[in-house]
Amino acid sequence: MLLSSNLRKQVKLSFTSKTKIVFNETTEFSVFVSTKDNFNYTLHIDDVKGNIRDLKITPLNGLQNLSCDEANGTYKTNAAELQYPFQFLIECDVEYKIVTPSTWSTEFGTCSDCLKFLNLFECLEGKIPFENYKFYKLQWFIKKVEADFVEFTIKNPHQIQINGQKGDFNLIANVHQDFLLELYFVYDPKVIEMLNKNSENANKAEISTISLIEPTVSSTDSVPKENPILVETLIQKPIVKDIRDLEDEECHAGKNAKINDSVLDENVLNDQHVPSIVSPKVPEKQLNEITSEADKQKDASKPPTKSQNMAEATSFKTGDYVILISSDGKRIFSSASLLIRHSYIFATILKNIKKSPVKINVEEFHSDIIYSALDFLNGKNDAINGKEIELYHFADKYSLRDLKKICCNKFDKLLSLKNVCKIIKIAYENYFEELKLKCIEMIRLNTEKIGESELKTLPTEIYAEIFI
Repeated sequence: MLLSSNLRKQVKLSFTSKTKIVFNETTEFSVFVSTKDNFNYTLHIDDVKGNIRDLKITPLNGLQNLSCDEANGTYKTNAAELQYPFQFLIECDVEYKIVTPSTWSTEFGTCSDCLKFLNLFECLEGKIPFENYKFYKLQWFIKKVEADFVEFTIKNPHQIQINGQKGDFNLIANVHQDFLLELYFVYDPKVIEMLNKNSENANKAEISTISLIEPTVSSTDSVPKENPILVETLIQKPIVKDIRDLEDEECHAGKNAKINDSVLDENVLNDQHVPSIVSPKVPEKQLNEITSEADKQKDASKPPTKSQNMAEATSFKTGDYVILISSDGKRIFSSASLLIRHSYIFATILKNIKKSPVKINVEEFHSDIIYSALDFLNGKNDAINGKEIELYHFADKYSLRDLKKICCNKFDKLLSLKNVCKIIKIAYENYFEELKLKCIEMIRLNTEKIGESELKTLPTEIYAEIFI
């Protein structure tokens, strides 16, 4: 279907050669720059491909579109503007492919004993029969990457959307907890039907310790139910079971998230009926108190251990949700399953709560940090940009391993005089020797610029290592 569309591209132009601006396979052009005085420049449009109308060029360091000489189709700019990228906005006709996506959901699970059975750099392997398609299957791996952690991967060569993400699906899990994961797929049935004709996909998932029995097929499209999928192992029989007629009830983590009032219990609107939990103020291994207004349970205040079974850790279901109260008093909705899946601290906090929703006071963190953390857990990796240090502390407190890892990986590039005193503390806490030495060198060379008041915030042992 051919539709008129506005397309944008941001490109840094070359002074010495043509710069090609490509919008899609059928629409592109080139730009070359000329000058007579090395300050005033002219942009020439050449090699036009496609039906391009109403070209507007805007420098990113300015607000006005470049003036156009309609007689020869050139645009006027200057050397200062050319130091920055330009935005190119065009109107053109684009061929769109009409897609009617389908959805399907299932649960994948295995027991903690199976995960502990693996030695380092050993893996389990298998295939998930996809909905009611006879041949098409998705290959999965459970890889032992560390002593206490495995990485679960679903190979996704055909860009099916899995839990909101395209590409291969990856998740880190603790071996001391039963692994149970809800998988939600969005896909183009025409593509899958074409791939399903290939009988090569009919190979059974045969591995050394796991074999798949004839699967259940169930989806949101009322597919007839067959036998359940059982994953048999030498240790125990974990289950991969399908969920029928599942609606996507997860609350979005973004700032624009909306909660449908129709799913809220009347009591939810009155805070006094919502179980309230005070966020722990001590390290995760010394979690001392979990308070519920509905029911204060003493056994919930015991320190959590990594050996806790996830099935025991919570009775929450997919549709249940949590209200996080930030330091600035905002109520932030998130699905309970999202928090439980990524954090055994939250799983422990929610262990004995029977009623949804639950209110958790996250007193030390601003709403912007909580929103960004939840956005990251929902697959928006760029949500952490500019907030890495604050998000590190949030991830460290609530044992969000993936978030903590990606923040730590960025500190080396983010290091500056403004944040060096904060990052060096993190480097010492995590034994990042290379980052620690880099911070020490920066502080020694820029002591006066950093300032005495900032340096006094450093712990005594760090201060002593730098200056004594």
